[in-house]
Amino acid sequence: MFQLFKRKLRDAQTLARLCTLAEDLAHQQGRSKPGSEHFILAALALPDQTAAQAFASLGLTEQQFQDALAAQRSDALASVGISTTAVEVTNLPSALPLPKSALYETEPSGKSLVKRLAETRKTRTARFLLSADVLLAAAQENYTPSTRAFQKLGISPDQLVEAAQRSVNNLDSCSQMN
Repeated sequence: MFQLFKRKLRDAQTLARLCTLAEDLAHQQGRSKPGSEHFILAALALPDQTAAQAFASLGLTEQQFQDALAAQRSDALASVGISTTAVEVTNLPSALPLPKSALYETEPSGKSLVKRLAETRKTRTARFLLSADVLLAAAQENYTPSTRAFQKLGISPDQLVEAAQRSVNNLDSCSQMN
């Protein structure tokens, strides 16, 4: 019983840290709410490093992912006849602070990712929430900026799942040795 309580508490702390980091990243980019791409970037900064290890095993860096996000956004705008130079001028980060809501709000992609993270409690009964779980949840997405960025990088959902699962398994085997 105590172990279950301990796991739930640690998961809540991890999720709170993830949400705070994602929101900060969104605000740095001039966005009021984080999307799944911000949660992925936030996961790379979590202390367990399983998401960062998964990225490394795919030969992927945080900067490459950010560049792919920017490129897919530029491609999407160009497809409807909007030049990215015009958008860059109007999309400068605001000097005014973004309003804080009493409730935590995300973009729809962020909301579905957090929901999938919460649902993983049922399948990961023996371990804590890890940053690689964010990648596992992101691999289930369709039609999001993150999905298109991974496609642009030549990374399939299956490859993302395999890399994330491998980093979780590596962590599990290391913790069993200690």
